[in-house]
Amino acid sequence: MAGLVTAVLLSGCTTADEPEVEEQSTPSTAPSTAGTSVADAEPVTGTYTGTTTFDLGPAPEGATTISITLTCLSPGTFGVEGGGEALCDDGVSAEAPGATAIWSLPFSAGQESIEVTTSDPDATYQARIFYKTD
Repeated sequence: MAGLVTAVLLSGCTTADEPEVEEQSTPSTAPSTAGTSVADAEPVTGTYTGTTTFDLGPAPEGATTISITLTCLSPGTFGVEGGGEALCDDGVSAEAPGATAIWSLPFSAGQESIEVTTSDPDATYQARIFYKTD
């Protein structure tokens, strides 16, 4: 599955090094990721600050990718290993969230974690990460 990367970017930030990016208006509800969540995989969700490694546990049978939905709550650069970066402009805050970036990334056999990096250790974001089938 090497080389398969899907990303969607919703208004308020730009991307760098993204092979496939769609830009859309910010929806009134949370965006839907393509594919289906694997039933045995509990998503990791919450609000985080700074670079974080997310433990996803072992991939359930049938999982083909890791889905990452990230909404920036502060300005900065937010990256996902193997997926590029989302750049969020000044003026973004928890009260006025920035764009939502959605990545669908392949994973290696035995991989049980993924890292989200931030340009600033105080940068905050909301994340929803889970194994899925495409």
